Amino acid sequence: LYFIMTNMFAVLFALIHATSGQTTDTWTGSITPSFTVTTSTINVRSNVCSGATNYYLTWDILGSYDCKNPTVTFYFEHYDLDSPTTEYVKIYYQSSLVADCYDGTTGTSCGHFSYCLTDELIASSVATGSQFTLEVQRGSSVGCSYCTPDFYADVTLQCDSSAPSPTSSPTLRPTAASQDCDISSVQVGQDITCSYNSSIEDPAYGEGTDYAWPIQFAMVNSAGDSSWCLNPRLTFSYIENDFQGDSKYLKVYEASSAAPGNPVVGTCGVDGATGTCDEITCFTDKALTKNYDGADAIDLTIYASAAMEGAAYCTGDLFDTTITLTCTRAITPAPTRSPTPTFQPTADPTTSTTAEPTRRSPGGDSSGAVQNAQTFYSFCLLVGLCSYFF
Repeated sequence: LYFIMTNMFAVLFALIHATSGQTTDTWTGSITPSFTVTTSTINVRSNVCSGATNYYLTWDILGSYDCKNPTVTFYFEHYDLDSPTTEYVKIYYQSSLVADCYDGTTGTSCGHFSYCLTDELIASSVATGSQFTLEVQRGSSVGCSYCTPDFYADVTLQCDSSAPSPTSSPTLRPTAASQDCDISSVQVGQDITCSYNSSIEDPAYGEGTDYAWPIQFAMVNSAGDSSWCLNPRLTFSYIENDFQGDSKYLKVYEASSAAPGNPVVGTCGVDGATGTCDEITCFTDKALTKNYDGADAIDLTIYASAAMEGAAYCTGDLFDTTITLTCTRAITPAPTRSPTPTFQPTADPTTSTTAEPTRRSPGGDSSGAVQNAQTFYSFCLLVGLCSYFF
């Protein structure tokens, strides 16, 4: 009896709490996850405000793929949030508190916007065909009719790419391809461009096996100076032979393998066409993420999904791609010369001279006068004028 009575009181309390001034408002949206990052924003513009108010924001997860690593960004207009117990905005997911947006804002400060959440990870995955719901609670004492609308929020749900990760050990080309790039073939400050075409015949592999092709751009410096590759970026194109359906695609990794977790430069060919044989450019001059200052090489990997099968199309290759590396020739300045050493003075200082020459005193040394007289006599003999003087 005690157990029954206790549960009856708990249910009665919940019912009273649910009906005592609790107002709700529902907003809906949808998102279709794909092989690229997808986002969907619900723009809440609600004038529902009566005591404590709960806003329910629900997205339908559509399409064939789950919403992986869902994140939420919450941007709202806030006012009269100056009591953590009765004047607040709180965000919940599956009854767990995600964020408390209380900040002490007082009065009717309309036009005050800020982010309470930015790309906040909420869960690991939400299954397709289900719903993703956030509950936003506003305190019972938050003033109504201060601003128009009463509750303004832009709430964005983001789902990561649904492209499957490669297997732990995809089929590898027997040896990694290598392409030399002579940095010194252009002037300092100019761009150098190096390309590599990669294609593999389909019969050697075929549908059902994923495949990785490592490519290394070797930075050659024939000038032998301190030049290096600045700001490397990639352009990638491919022949559209067998890309119909979202399970057929290429990936370019900024690494020497296609191991999970390695950085991806781009995913290409998803939901493409089959048999057009057109050359498709997937991305152009896309900057790499690593620091290659002074690096001797740049390692990349082209990955082909297991569903691709190109034998019946175009050239019959599993894939036919061209990857182009562009960077700017930079040179590290040579070190400055060491300063010329200062010579130390001799131990015996040089005798200083007087400002004015000293006059010769009478009776002093006459060697200079004799020498001058001899010089004058020689001159007058030369010109035949000595008879006038002597």
